[in-house]
Amino acid sequence: MGTGPTIITPLDFRGQTPAETTRRPPWRRRVVTLVVLCLVALLAAAGWFVLTAQQVTITITPDPDTMRVEGSWRLELAGRFLMRPGPYEVSATAAGHHPLAETIEVVRGGDGQFHFELQPRPGIVSIACVGADAPDTLIAGAQTRVGDRPPAPAPITEIELDGGEHAVEVRHDRYQTLLTTIAVEGFDRRQSFTLTLRPDWAPVEIATTPVNASVWLDGVEVATTPCRIDVDSGERTLELRAEGFEPWRRTLAIAAEEPVTLADITLAPVRGTLRITTTPPGGQVVVDGDYAGLAPVEVEVRPEADLLVRVARDGYEPAERTARVGARQVTDVAFALTPRLGVIRFDVEPADAVLFVDGVRQGLVPPEITLTAEAHRLRLEAPGFTPFIRDIRPRVGVPQRIQATLTRLVVTGEETADPLAASTGYRFASIEGGTYTMGASRRERGRRANESLRTIELRRPFAMGVREVTNAEFRVFRKEHESESGDAVPLGGADRPVVRVTWDDAARFCNWLSVKDELPPVYVERGDRMHAVDPIPTGYRLPTEAEWEYCIRSGPEPRRPYPWGAGSTPPAPIANLADESAAQVLGLTITGYDDGYAGTAPVASFPPNALGLRDLAGNVAEWCHDYYSIPASDPDRTVVDPTGPPRGAHHVIRGSSWRHSMISPLRSSFRDYSAQKRDDVGFRLARYLTEPTP
Repeated sequence: MGTGPTIITPLDFRGQTPAETTRRPPWRRRVVTLVVLCLVALLAAAGWFVLTAQQVTITITPDPDTMRVEGSWRLELAGRFLMRPGPYEVSATAAGHHPLAETIEVVRGGDGQFHFELQPRPGIVSIACVGADAPDTLIAGAQTRVGDRPPAPAPITEIELDGGEHAVEVRHDRYQTLLTTIAVEGFDRRQSFTLTLRPDWAPVEIATTPVNASVWLDGVEVATTPCRIDVDSGERTLELRAEGFEPWRRTLAIAAEEPVTLADITLAPVRGTLRITTTPPGGQVVVDGDYAGLAPVEVEVRPEADLLVRVARDGYEPAERTARVGARQVTDVAFALTPRLGVIRFDVEPADAVLFVDGVRQGLVPPEITLTAEAHRLRLEAPGFTPFIRDIRPRVGVPQRIQATLTRLVVTGEETADPLAASTGYRFASIEGGTYTMGASRRERGRRANESLRTIELRRPFAMGVREVTNAEFRVFRKEHESESGDAVPLGGADRPVVRVTWDDAARFCNWLSVKDELPPVYVERGDRMHAVDPIPTGYRLPTEAEWEYCIRSGPEPRRPYPWGAGSTPPAPIANLADESAAQVLGLTITGYDDGYAGTAPVASFPPNALGLRDLAGNVAEWCHDYYSIPASDPDRTVVDPTGPPRGAHHVIRGSSWRHSMISPLRSSFRDYSAQKRDDVGFRLARYLTEPTP
């Protein structure tokens, strides 16, 4: 190409003619027509959609982060939808919530309202446990239950829990069970809970003399003294042991988190045992100046030491001896006491009278008899005569004389009339009374706290029923009475003692018989209860408690724990008690004892005591006249003819029964009480023989 100038040549211009202007190609007309038709169709379809679609509102709580609607024809306008009838899929998501995926059905003429709630996701929870005693240390293995989930050992890490409150229970061998709640936020949020457990033990501090004693807890050695140990709550057996000393044992009631201090525990040196007996038994024993009880007795003493043993018994010369015993050994010390004797001379009519000394028959009354200088009960009997009874204490070197003329009984036909018998034939024994110590010493084995020692004087003569009232006698008063209780033991026989009667029933029987025998009634009825009059007249009544104990002891002397003597096992057969024949009914019985009766026995089946009274021990326990109380122990003050407190809720019951086998109720001083009838409680009668003193 050159570098010269460019030459532009003009052309001629000619405009289109009208004919040329109207003449267009045919394809262009077809395109225009097609476009117009499409627009018309589109407008028709839009009109049809608008006229046939349903307005739909979809709300989701809380506001979702994303929402999609999929399905047929639909149009979203400002948060609302126009939808053709048919199914649609709605999905939505929001942080901390489960995704939403729901199907909706749009129907013609429906309200078009759809509402959904997004469900929160659970929280992510971890649980750990610490002790209140060590809050910085985790407790491993505590069984933790959350709601209905199975328990799992703590610590528990990252478990899913729905939002809200959840109950939590935590158990551990050494901590108190914890019941609490935790508040879970949910929404995929992570939370950690630390639960504090309270100790289920208490610190126990122990100090002993001597030191270095081994400490045994529930049979396991755990420490040596002095020490501080943690002891689980509850009853625990603690034992301290040291060489040359007796074990020290206690049962501790441990309360959680309540410290216990056992300081200055002095262990006793190993002991030995002196087994002291006297012939006759009953000597009072004193060892190195300390009263030890009545022989036979066992006394724990310090070993390898010379001990002075003294014994004394009323009517015998005192004796003493030095004894030594080894550690954990038993040494027998026996005393044969020398009696102090006195002479009793007799001048008695009739000449064929028989003498009983302390209930033992001696034969015809001798001119004189030598007895130990202690209290004795003499009884003179002769056929057809009223017995003569005298309590006497022989004096050494001073003979005493008894002059007695027995009173003849009234004879009717061939029968000998008993002036003390009731019109029903119920018989009494005349009791002159005397002074005695009621209750039991604290040293007596089996003693109960209500057996207070008191000095009693029975000054007013009385008559005591020889036996218990029978079913037959009570049914004359009350025909419908039934003693049977439904147990497999015989109780309802006519000659057996009446049982299942209340105290008021027994008092009403006494009044009924008093009226029958023209004696002044002792009781009056107020409302539905019976009450004793004051002063007490000579009508029939229940024995006072003081009279009852005097009689079971056969008078003022000797003081023996049991009606039959010093030993707890009765010589068979002496009373109807819980024997081996009743084992299937009662379970607990006296080993080796068999009286032949599983339930009650016919009255007077066993030998009488020295006063001629039967069944004070065994058969049935007996109602007494007195309201029940626990009097103060005051043996230095003499109480005359006590009849009990003026009012009360219960009445006294005395004596053992066919149900009894344990040491405590078998003793003469045993006291019971009740306001209800029982199948082992009956009664006997008593009455005063003289009018009350003004």
